[in-house]
Amino acid sequence: MRQIRVAFITAEMAPFVKAGGLADVAGALPEALLGYGVDSSVFLPLYGDIDRDRHGIEPLPGNDDLEVADGRYGLTAALYHTKTDAGLPIYFIRQDRYFDRPGIYTVPGSGTAWPDDDERFFFFQQAVLAGIEALRLQPDLLHLNDYHTALIPLLLRERVHPPVGEDRVRTLLTIHNLGYQGVYPPGSALRAGLDLSWVAPLAPLEFHGRLNLLKAGIHYADHINTVSPAYADEILTAAQGFGLEGMLNERREDVSGIINGIDTDGWDPATDPHLPENYSAADLSGKAADKAALQREVGLETGAAPLVGIVSRLVHQKGCDLLLQGLGRLLAAGLQLVILGTGEKQYEEALAAAAAKHPRHIAFKATFDNALAHRIEAGADLFLMPSRYEPCGLNQLYSLRYGTVPVVAATGGLRDTVREWNSGSGTGNGFLFAGPKVETMLAALNRAVQVYGDRNQWRQIQLNGMQEDHSWSNSAREYRELYERMVYHKTAEGTRK
Repeated sequence: MRQIRVAFITAEMAPFVKAGGLADVAGALPEALLGYGVDSSVFLPLYGDIDRDRHGIEPLPGNDDLEVADGRYGLTAALYHTKTDAGLPIYFIRQDRYFDRPGIYTVPGSGTAWPDDDERFFFFQQAVLAGIEALRLQPDLLHLNDYHTALIPLLLRERVHPPVGEDRVRTLLTIHNLGYQGVYPPGSALRAGLDLSWVAPLAPLEFHGRLNLLKAGIHYADHINTVSPAYADEILTAAQGFGLEGMLNERREDVSGIINGIDTDGWDPATDPHLPENYSAADLSGKAADKAALQREVGLETGAAPLVGIVSRLVHQKGCDLLLQGLGRLLAAGLQLVILGTGEKQYEEALAAAAAKHPRHIAFKATFDNALAHRIEAGADLFLMPSRYEPCGLNQLYSLRYGTVPVVAATGGLRDTVREWNSGSGTGNGFLFAGPKVETMLAALNRAVQVYGDRNQWRQIQLNGMQEDHSWSNSAREYRELYERMVYHKTAEGTRK
């Protein structure tokens, strides 16, 4: 069986540019796949915020005036490139009209999308296909991510754009968060070079009278996957299908989930440069010192009270309202909280007021601070995630690695990775609760606090989590297997590679 060629197409990628977890996936998975015999390459826009000198990004000779099937202005694109230390090729689409501006998705300081958001990513997708042809890559599979790339299967299937290889290339669409779908006015179809029949009632792109890019990807991609098996099941339900559950159920045999991994080099308590003291499963003594240092850093009262850490976007999805409703009882139970994150104004203001009222027991930092996030993971005893839905979640995985016991809502990737502690068998790595409910959240925290008072049980639950392997190697192996099934087995069209 020959090597599989995969082009990974994404709107963001660490370390070049990042807005959320998609960047971490793009920065880790394609490189991890190299170790499993996958010939990977990555395509993303060349945003103005990307430091070309720092990353060694240069123009690709002979590809500075690429013709793109642009539906509006007839613009061309230029290809830039670099390679990671592991040899992964990264290709950037340059078109200054769309991408030479600050940020990725939103107007800085406003939280609202750029008014030409649809146009920008239509152009990006068309330019990627043109770039693949110009480079003669002939990939076996295009790995697409979220709505910013979800139009590509339609462009290929309907021959709106010529095929990118001798045989029909396969398409895999990964949904990182179904809540973000790329919904635009119906006239946006014209900007993509499509006529309005595509958004007529019951047409593949039509969604309540508007154009929906993610719907197009779900309809046309060969396979759809999500970032955890539980989330793959949940998006088939009305509760979490965001209006697309009907279409997803029609394709349920083509829907699956693979849990994300984490960067186990960057997140390792034994070597983490952000910590006052390093520690490991073999010697946890440094964790107590990190807790005391964290309490001093954020102004909390030092001592043995259980310290609950939260690092999160402050939005409704993350259960911020549940946290605020339960604060009084958390404090009455003797818990401390350290909270790091930004988001909706109402939550930032409420948490700031609570911290001002209880400065020795609640610390709130309304910012993004990666180093402090590491110190919270190391210094906290418990890590709370009361999410309404969580496609994968990374912080519970960081917490397990750092011996910080997760208390999480039983949803999505949290349900896949956290197992309820069983004192009788000594198994489990955390505490789960049915949500979104304040009472079940508080009950789970109470169970955790009771175990915290038993030194031997607490050490065992810490070790259970620290000894697990959540590296990207496991996820990469599963993706390789999925690629093989897609490339070498029969497709819905009855063809075979």
